Amino acid sequence: MKKTAIITLFIVVFAGNLRAEYGMSSIPVFMIENYIARSLGMADCGLTVKGDVNFITVNPASMARVKHISFGASRMTWLFGSTYNAFNFALPIPSKYNSAGVIGLTAALFTIDGFDATVNGISQGIINSGDFMVGVTYANNLFAPFDNILADQQHLDMGVTVKFAQAQLADYIAYSLAFDAGVTYSLKVKNFTDFLDVRQFKGETNLTDTLTFSAGLKNLALSLKGFTDNGQVQSPWYFGFGAAYVVFDNDRHVGALMMEVRKPSDNVWMLAAGAEYSYKNTIFVRGGYKIVGKDYEGFSFGLGLNFEVTSTLAFTVDYSFAPLDYQGQTDAFSLSVVF
Repeated sequence: MKKTAIITLFIVVFAGNLRAEYGMSSIPVFMIENYIARSLGMADCGLTVKGDVNFITVNPASMARVKHISFGASRMTWLFGSTYNAFNFALPIPSKYNSAGVIGLTAALFTIDGFDATVNGISQGIINSGDFMVGVTYANNLFAPFDNILADQQHLDMGVTVKFAQAQLADYIAYSLAFDAGVTYSLKVKNFTDFLDVRQFKGETNLTDTLTFSAGLKNLALSLKGFTDNGQVQSPWYFGFGAAYVVFDNDRHVGALMMEVRKPSDNVWMLAAGAEYSYKNTIFVRGGYKIVGKDYEGFSFGLGLNFEVTSTLAFTVDYSFAPLDYQGQTDAFSLSVVF
């Protein structure tokens, strides 16, 4: 479908490609956003999520908790007919006590339908835009290579990602090399379940961590080629901090609250809160709200289903949507397989 829009607005909101060359925001916006169904359902609160292959682009440290070979695919529809597609893969490196860490691969494509662009009242014809990114990630518990016993006691995970990105607007193409880094620390503290008679709560208490802190630095980029011969492309980056608390957890019911703050290099502070409830690790219900720094989204909602076929084979399907005021809504779908 063809869209009519002012090209300047399009560049700022989507491609954002020409900051150094035309004084605007810069290369692929999708490289700093979280277009994942599970994350969208919690108002983009994803820094503290652990062990989900689709979160490789949110916080590389999350891959340290991946225990089996995992594959994930995500698709999101956004403003003006744009779409985001991502494919992620995680492989725990075979080693004694799983001390060698996890390798991850990711590929993403952001596209928008051709639209009629106008600059100063003059039609520029049909403009096409498409960005893609590929990356490789390494993550591990900080202590795992040295002391597996200490690694079991101290859950301090770190991860890094190296990404190559291409941005295209009409006949102009730019390339960038970017880096992500993240750290996650989690521990077991008392929660609501500990103050109840477990039999009354109808389940056995879990022994997993209940409090998590995460920090991430995303999209520190080096321009390889600008849109013009002498141009330099400056990519936006952000620093984020998140915290999550598992309010109650047993073999039937798990409920978690999370909050996240982010500061993009080219935008205001952002603050969001999210929640996730699961029943028997099979049915998931999510919700979130962007409190500060929201553009269109406010509330967001999501659902998930997890099918454990065997002890080592599972399929997870997630769907989320967020209203975009007068722009309609955005929705995302994700599928992951663990085997």
